[in-house]
Amino acid sequence: MQIYTKIPIFMAILLFIMTGCATFELQTNVKMTKSVFLKPVNNKTEKTIYISLKNISQENMDILPLLETKLTSKGYSIVNSAENAHYVLFINILFANNLREANALKAATGLGITGGAIAAGSNSSTGDSLLIGAGIALASGLVGKALEDETYRAVVDVIVDEKSDQAVNSQSTMGNGYKEHKTRVLAEAVQTDLKLEQALPILAEKVATQIANIF
Repeated sequence: MQIYTKIPIFMAILLFIMTGCATFELQTNVKMTKSVFLKPVNNKTEKTIYISLKNISQENMDILPLLETKLTSKGYSIVNSAENAHYVLFINILFANNLREANALKAATGLGITGGAIAAGSNSSTGDSLLIGAGIALASGLVGKALEDETYRAVVDVIVDEKSDQAVNSQSTMGNGYKEHKTRVLAEAVQTDLKLEQALPILAEKVATQIANIF
């Protein structure tokens, strides 16, 4: 008799695990580690941006076309010379992948998720600790792989060099007369059975939007 009374309880617990842990609808999030405030500009000469993009993530997350489209829709011109730009935008994609795979690499190599390419270009442990603290939402082992949430994250360093008023008046060249703003963008996409080829465009859109919103 006790056996039959315990079966529904077990099934209820299993159902709770299955519905509570699996994320069937796509969930996304994006944030910057530090706010960037730029002086407002109105004329076409000042609404010019030069973009320098690097990608050391080893994944093809192409944010440049998206970013250029978003900036031009705001009235900015993308120029080919940093000397002719009011803003110089440096972007370095540090990481863009599945966090479970990154943790597997950690276990296999002993480097940890902050080792190798992810740590390159970072002079602060703050952003790296955010990577370490990014937990992977996994269903119970009783449920199986089909109901595991796949968590993908992009980590992007951003530097904006803003031409100072003195530089505008004196038409100074790069190397002086610019105010530097640094931040890091973290984007995340979570869904059950989400694939890398599906996640990368989502992350690219989130990162490009966040960077464009600086201006």
